Amino acid sequence: MVLLEEPCNAIVFYNKQAPSKKEIVDKLENGKDEEKYEALKHVILLQMNGESQSHLIMTIIKYVLTTEYKPLKKLLLFFWEAVEKRTPKGELLPIMTLVCSHLINDLSHANEYVVGCTLRFLCKISNKELLQPLVAPVVSNLGHRQSYVRRQAILTVYSIYYIHGHTSLIPDAPEMVQEFIEKETDIASKRNAFIMLQDVAPNKAAKFIRSILSDIHKTGHLFQLELLRLLKKMCAIYPNEKSKYLRLIAQLMNSKSSSVLFQCAMAFTELSTSSIAISTAASCFVKLLINESDMNVKMVVIDRIQQLAERFPYIMQSRIQELLRGLTVSDVEIKYKLLDVIMKLITNNNVGKVIAHLKREFTDSLAKPVDSEFEQVYRSIIIESIHEASMKFPDLISGEIVSLIRFINDASAAPLARFIREIVGTVESIREAVIDEIVENITNINDPAVFSIIFWILGDFATTKDQITRSIEAIQTEIADIELKVNVPAKEDDDILSVGSETSSKYSAAPSSTAPLLNPDGTYASYSSYKKNETTNTTSSVRQFELIHLFKKGFSYLMNIVSSTLTKLILRLRSIDDIESDFLNKTTAKVMMSLCAMIRTAGEDDTDVDRHLKLCLFVLSKKDPRYRTIFLERSHKAYETILNDRINEIKESSIEHTKERENARVEVHELINFVQLTQEVHDMYQEEEIAVDIKPTQENEFEHVVQLTGVSDEVYAEAVVHVNELDVTFDILLVNQTGRTIQNVTLDLATMGDLHLCDRPSSCTIAPNGRVNLKTSVKVASSETSMLFGNIVFDYSQGGLESTCIILNSINLDIMDYIKPSTLPPHRFRNYWMAFLMENKVAIKISNPSFSLIQVLRYVAHLTHMNILTPESTLEGDCAYLSANLSSRSTFGEDAVANASLEKLENGMIEGTFRIRSKNKGIARALGKTILHNQNNIASYYENH
Repeated sequence: MVLLEEPCNAIVFYNKQAPSKKEIVDKLENGKDEEKYEALKHVILLQMNGESQSHLIMTIIKYVLTTEYKPLKKLLLFFWEAVEKRTPKGELLPIMTLVCSHLINDLSHANEYVVGCTLRFLCKISNKELLQPLVAPVVSNLGHRQSYVRRQAILTVYSIYYIHGHTSLIPDAPEMVQEFIEKETDIASKRNAFIMLQDVAPNKAAKFIRSILSDIHKTGHLFQLELLRLLKKMCAIYPNEKSKYLRLIAQLMNSKSSSVLFQCAMAFTELSTSSIAISTAASCFVKLLINESDMNVKMVVIDRIQQLAERFPYIMQSRIQELLRGLTVSDVEIKYKLLDVIMKLITNNNVGKVIAHLKREFTDSLAKPVDSEFEQVYRSIIIESIHEASMKFPDLISGEIVSLIRFINDASAAPLARFIREIVGTVESIREAVIDEIVENITNINDPAVFSIIFWILGDFATTKDQITRSIEAIQTEIADIELKVNVPAKEDDDILSVGSETSSKYSAAPSSTAPLLNPDGTYASYSSYKKNETTNTTSSVRQFELIHLFKKGFSYLMNIVSSTLTKLILRLRSIDDIESDFLNKTTAKVMMSLCAMIRTAGEDDTDVDRHLKLCLFVLSKKDPRYRTIFLERSHKAYETILNDRINEIKESSIEHTKERENARVEVHELINFVQLTQEVHDMYQEEEIAVDIKPTQENEFEHVVQLTGVSDEVYAEAVVHVNELDVTFDILLVNQTGRTIQNVTLDLATMGDLHLCDRPSSCTIAPNGRVNLKTSVKVASSETSMLFGNIVFDYSQGGLESTCIILNSINLDIMDYIKPSTLPPHRFRNYWMAFLMENKVAIKISNPSFSLIQVLRYVAHLTHMNILTPESTLEGDCAYLSANLSSRSTFGEDAVANASLEKLENGMIEGTFRIRSKNKGIARALGKTILHNQNNIASYYENH
């Protein structure tokens, strides 16, 4: 008996309520073309479902084969493909001769669509007896006038000769295809011919490539992609000739097709590790990043750039100028990722170019509309990038920073001001220039956060007499609009000191009146000893003092900052040895009068501000050295501690990143190519390095096993959950625990939440006490609570017509698998804390007195996959209280911030709260639930760690 390989058919949908055989035959014989189409569709579905329809072949030949209805003709080809064409002995059915005759007619049909469909059908036929009479018309179609037909004809020849192995039917196929490809003008047809030629006659394919080397960039992207596939294959077969093939790939990079450019860049990264190849690939990726409009393509390209930067950091550092060109893209997320890559590649040699380019980007952004949210975000990203670079190389780029101070009036000035504060604290050489720029541009500031930082810089880093004097004058100019009103007799007008008269031309002495003003009861009236002149009113209408405007809008805490800054400046002025006493007294008097004016403006309702202003006034009235220690030395020392923690954090991060690269190991089975030992002449494309593949440690396969059914159920089921970024795969084991065969075992699954089921397991049959493994996968769309549930339905092979159903236990996806620690600067943490409305407050209670507060904090951070933002130095030491900030980010880009407040009681117990805030309530709930369920397992955690 001849064993034949039957085709494997898959049914997408089949309605079992099909018409009867009699109805189908009646429609095929007497129906219209549309009715015949529906009837033939049912015949094909029945055939694919296992019911033989060979008895209808003659009926279809008589009544359907001669139709000219195009959809019915195409459906006929599907029927010939599905129906049995052989006898049980393996011989071709005699009736198929009539079908061959009709197919020959269709191959010479006047309609090119009919010819093309017939040729595509013949690609799927492997029967030699059926193909033999059709070879001649197939070959004749290689010269058809329509490119669509020629395209399908070359595929049919390829299928007959190579795929099905009937070389005897077309013995001269390679020569025929070689002649065809040299004359063909259609790109798709030439590509199909080249596919066949490289498989059946590689030497002829190579000869053809050599003949078109000069015009290879003009061959069209379809042909170029196939040529690229051949070149990659030849590199694998002939590794000693790799440099020759890489040169051909380099020529293909002149193509105008984005797909060809991308594949060429990928080929360079896969086939070579030389600096020339990697640099060329990086330039190609940047070009695609700039020119491509599709956002999905940009995301793929930026991921490839990140991989290159991680694998070849030293090569990419020399191409950082190419990466900076990619900042011309319009999407802010792409810019953010690209800047993140650039910041990891900056060195002593290229940091100057990077900062200069970022300054130009910042200046160009300022020329665009101020109210553009995109531009504001982009400016903040640029400032953060410059900030990060300056903390790594403060001595090299400090001179570039001073010129940025003139932009502190922008909406993104707050991060710029914070950045300037840190760089001033790090680099002493630029402090004088920074103070001068701040004094000149202080009138342009309009943001309260910027005022706070700028005043702090003046108070801590203005040290010389000139700097202190100019700083005091600049501050008093901003608060000169505050009028000091005093109740005094008119005769004492000449003795009253002017407030701010030397620092602002807005005020001038009121002319003496010829007679004093009297109240009705005979007492002297109250009036201001100074008034605004007309010229000043005109000037004031042009520019309003922003600081006074902020005072009136409720930012009264700025008065505290102004008073502290002025007090620091006076205390530092007193420490100068050669200072004149008259100058010092006058300056101190001016500052004290300004503080008095602010006390009157604040009023007694704001007790905090009033108390602080009076404290500063009291300190200035005394000359106690303890006040200088408190205001100057201790506050500056506290800032230096924070700054050192920030610098150490950046250095540790850089060291860890370097160690990760150094600790990478090559697998024992990997081959090492020594270029020096090769006999070939050294070539720039042939330089090889050790390929380093850093792979994450594989987790235990049985760590996430979920039991789906009971042990006593007829079918036992369990699933192993594998999480890979946004994809979750379930390996499901089904065990038949009965002594009978069960069939039509169907696993019916459904999802709840933001889960999308990608594929459903197919039905199966399980032998007695047998087992089957099934696989399914879901796509996770967000970090909201999601669930997978369903049931198992099966039938017994004998006895019982009803199906048996077993309900499965639900699988709750753990959101913690998608949450990872993140790092946030303090200002962004504060912004997120104010913006996120979803809060989950969790109580923490640790009864074991052997653990410290910092140990509990680290354990909670481990549970929640969060990063502790509070510097380690501030958490050191013995204290009964601890407060720290934490942050994390999900795979979907959703941030979560938290604050831990812990207290150690007298009995050794630790209590406190863990406040979690996020934009998504699912994350906040999941983190809180994790803490509640696991906080008492702290002892076992530290035993294992």
